[in-house]
Amino acid sequence: MTMEYDKEYLEKVKTAQASFSARPKNNLFFRMKRKSPLDMSSIMEAYVKDMKISRGLDTHRIYEAWDSASGAGPFTLRKFFRSGTLYITLTSSMVRSQLWFQRAELAGKINSILSADPLFSGNDNPVKNIILK
Repeated sequence: MTMEYDKEYLEKVKTAQASFSARPKNNLFFRMKRKSPLDMSSIMEAYVKDMKISRGLDTHRIYEAWDSASGAGPFTLRKFFRSGTLYITLTSSMVRSQLWFQRAELAGKINSILSADPLFSGNDNPVKNIILK
């Protein structure tokens, strides 16, 4: 009885292998056809959308824009951004008092830097208020 079962099993395997090898090799199952070349920027945009990491990247871009617009990168301890407000913790009270009077100008500079950045996918004016601690 086991011999018949083994023969039956082997016959099924052989027919499966024959049907598998009879498939055409240019089928999409085996190889995808290239339609047209894509540039790297479109590939990166699609990757960021598919992986849903645009919010984190946008926050990182806001932090970089703060460093370049304010010039206070070496004095910045913590940065936090939520719902249009950028919270900045500084190490120097003198730097904080100097930047306090420039908050509106800094928000405008940050927004202009972000609008010129092609990798930023947020809205037009993300930073509405800056709070210095």
